[in-house]
Amino acid sequence: MSAVFKMDGPLRYCADITQLFEGLGEIHNSDKWRCFINSSKRSLKVVLLHIGIIKPSIPITHSIHLGESYDNIQILLNAIMH
Repeated sequence: MSAVFKMDGPLRYCADITQLFEGLGEIHNSDKWRCFINSSKRSLKVVLLHIGIIKPSIPITHSIHLGESYDNIQILLNAIMH
């Protein structure tokens, strides 16, 4: 599953959400998950939260070098949207 995650500068992110779900033994249904962005002055992360809160959250992006700023959020969104 390590091929699913990529490193781009200070950002580690999931490059293929569908493959990540397959590796977890799940079917990717975007209607049942929502994206949650958590940021602070020192870190930035994104997790997928199950809408029914039946399943655990799935981390898809993390950086301890990027803090909370519009530019960094844009970098993060560009990475996970491609």
